[in-house]
Amino acid sequence: MLFAIPVSKFVLVVVYELLKQLVPPTDIVARYCRKDEETWAVVTGATDGIGLGFCEVLVEHGFNIVLISRNP
Repeated sequence: MLFAIPVSKFVLVVVYELLKQLVPPTDIVARYCRKDEETWAVVTGATDGIGLGFCEVLVEHGFNIVLISRNP
């Protein structure tokens, strides 16, 4: 009985991670972009790294970007 809680927690985590891999990702273009109006995204930390990568991908998909960063 002592091991029931950790084992059940482990099983739930494994099932959750498997379901995350099986569910298809949301198509952000279909969900947020509309042809009849402009679509905007706000990206923080857009100078470099992950923020810059997000900006590049969003621009490729037709988003207008507002950059928020410490550096100009």
